[in-house]
Amino acid sequence: SSRESKTLGNGVEARKYPFTLTTSAASTLLWDSGIIGYLLFMSIIIAGGKCAFHLAKEVPRHESAILETIAVMLLLNLLLNLYNADLIDSPAYQVFVAFWIGYVLLCRKKILQSR
Repeated sequence: SSRESKTLGNGVEARKYPFTLTTSAASTLLWDSGIIGYLLFMSIIIAGGKCAFHLAKEVPRHESAILETIAVMLLLNLLLNLYNADLIDSPAYQVFVAFWIGYVLLCRKKILQSR
């Protein structure tokens, strides 16, 4: 309802207010899903980053470097979502985040199977 689209028209709330509601990912998520939706979305990012840091200690060096990089990128999104809307509006960025979380889960699965 807060989106402004050139093809589909404006959402109900976007027409009601003169200012732009989609200036950042945080404002969009807060407006569209509330504080609970925003916190749930960010908890996925936090959990992925923390898991990547923990797994980096248990894998070989080349995978450790990849996992540490992924952890930093995921945790940087906590700050970046306050300043830009790429996490919500950029399909390429969303695919990157999905691949990062998928790689963390794949490494976690390999470690759990090897135990």
